[in-house]
Amino acid sequence: MTIFDQGQVVLVPFPFTDVKMDKKRPAVVVSKRWFNKEKRLCILSAITSSYDKELEKDEIRIMGQDKDCSGLKFDSIIKTGKMFAIDQNRILKCLGSLPKKKHNELRKVLSEIFDLSLSTI
Repeated sequence: MTIFDQGQVVLVPFPFTDVKMDKKRPAVVVSKRWFNKEKRLCILSAITSSYDKELEKDEIRIMGQDKDCSGLKFDSIIKTGKMFAIDQNRILKCLGSLPKKKHNELRKVLSEIFDLSLSTI
């Protein structure tokens, strides 16, 4: 079984509350490797290519070279406030990884959401 790292962008069957089926969507791993290994789960945040020009406080824009490194096809945003846990066996594949600067930005937003102190990578 593959163990995923925080900051990896993965493709998953995303659960939609208004539809009875899953759709394949990208998401970013927000849980740490030790958690993913011990629990065999990953905590993910949704990624969408549909967004307003004005970002909300919990959103991170991924464009240009950052998008390419992450394995995304379109300019997108990470919706850090839209989190869910998934069994690692349901992750379809790894698309890429967030560049270090975006990974640090993700960690900063998560620390603000949960009111945690943070040191840089």
